[in-house]
Amino acid sequence: MPAEQRRAPLFEAIAAYARSGKVSFHTPGHKHGRGVYAPFRRFLGRRVFMADLTLLEEVDSLHEPRSVIREAQRLAAGTFGSDETYFLVNGTSVGNQTMVWAAVREGQRIVIPRNVHRSVFAGLMLTGARPVYVTPPVLEDWGIYGNISPEQVVEALRANPGCEAVMVNNPTYYGQTSDLAKIVAVAHRAGAECLVDEAHGPHFGFHEALPPSAMACGADLAAQSTHKVLGAMTQASMLHLAGARVDRARLRMGLQLLQSTSPSYVLLASLDVARLQMAVSGRRLLDRVIGMSRETTRALNRIPGIRCFGPEHCGRPGAHAFDETRIMLHVDWPVSGFEVAHRLRDEWKLQPEMADSQNVLFLVGQGNTWGQMKRLVTAVRRLERDYRGHIASRPSLPLPALTPGRVVLTPREAVLASARRVPLAEATGEVSAELLSPYPPGVPLVAPGELITKEVATYLQGVLRAGGRINGQADMTGRTVRIVEAPTSGSAKDVDFDKMLAFVLNQDAPGEPEKPRH
Repeated sequence: MPAEQRRAPLFEAIAAYARSGKVSFHTPGHKHGRGVYAPFRRFLGRRVFMADLTLLEEVDSLHEPRSVIREAQRLAAGTFGSDETYFLVNGTSVGNQTMVWAAVREGQRIVIPRNVHRSVFAGLMLTGARPVYVTPPVLEDWGIYGNISPEQVVEALRANPGCEAVMVNNPTYYGQTSDLAKIVAVAHRAGAECLVDEAHGPHFGFHEALPPSAMACGADLAAQSTHKVLGAMTQASMLHLAGARVDRARLRMGLQLLQSTSPSYVLLASLDVARLQMAVSGRRLLDRVIGMSRETTRALNRIPGIRCFGPEHCGRPGAHAFDETRIMLHVDWPVSGFEVAHRLRDEWKLQPEMADSQNVLFLVGQGNTWGQMKRLVTAVRRLERDYRGHIASRPSLPLPALTPGRVVLTPREAVLASARRVPLAEATGEVSAELLSPYPPGVPLVAPGELITKEVATYLQGVLRAGGRINGQADMTGRTVRIVEAPTSGSAKDVDFDKMLAFVLNQDAPGEPEKPRH
């Protein structure tokens, strides 16, 4: 490891500025914490506010890095195996949006798994690109969507020649990966860029027991949530670039358009030190994490009615490999995963990452301890005793098929079209004007521009009855949905600009305000 990897240039510059004693006549308004509400300052401590800086010469500029941020990003590229790395303060969502922005233009096509993150759909809305959906296999014995295969990508490209890009998840939320190296090769042979949503895989590449990283597989772009698994703070992510296929000028334009112009230096510093930590101690830290996860999985698998996903369940459609830092606990009890997660939270103070009707997902990280893992096993054993002998059947909510081919409009066309609101139960056969993504697990079942099928509408109503929620809808209750309204002629409005000018000059009273269109 190069000696320079033991440095954290951005963090060092921020610490030096905080110690300098310079008087702040610049943003932020709390002035190194002196103007912060006192109980909040006492809770967080003074130093976090001293590190909360703005665009100063001493600490560089994220959008035009020339010194310490540029050096920190260069070191990150060396650690994560990219040609260039960009720090993100708006999460991996902005990384996904920027990747789509850089790869496709309006009307161009991009192959995407139907279970991509909602931020990818935001990228489609921004660009006007046309999605070519690939249906992920359903792992029916686990009740989840898996990952796509190289064969599926080949067929999508064969049916849609001239696609500009291919998007892949590495891994899915539940930890399953695809044969990414083959998908990259397929994309490149077809003349397409390969973009990877690696939000849940920033640790890949630092231990041989884990799946390979996107950069190791030859991907062109990969966005990683450094905060989800590694030691960065929430919302701090990275975007990695390799090779010559990406339009770098357009990529940088996307970052400037989509990222905040007031980036948090606390988040940026956390990226710098998270990189240093992985460069110096990554394998050792992950060796311990994987060991804890494996031992806990073995103990949980011995509990009646519990199954944990593992490498032994891979090598089939939907699961090429698995991230063993995750514990995906499948519940074969007469209760749902929601109830198990609820009891673990309330009775044992154990907070899972998420739960669905059949599974509870735990993320094991470098901050977890052996004691916490033993507590988890003890809690699940106690719950099994409570449910032992119960004959009640568990509520069943089978996943609907994510069948492509229902696209009527591009996501951009749909969200810009006139729309009206109808009850979800009456939306079958209509074109959705919004994203319908039940949470958990957050997989969009309907994208803007798609027909709403009876199967999906019924499933969404079942999610609401089971206590879940639907993200992406303007109606936060989930009971109504916006659908595309057929365009009508003569919709342009006549505006009396003379009357408007008179109002501005206080010479006349305004007319009735126009009613907003929904």
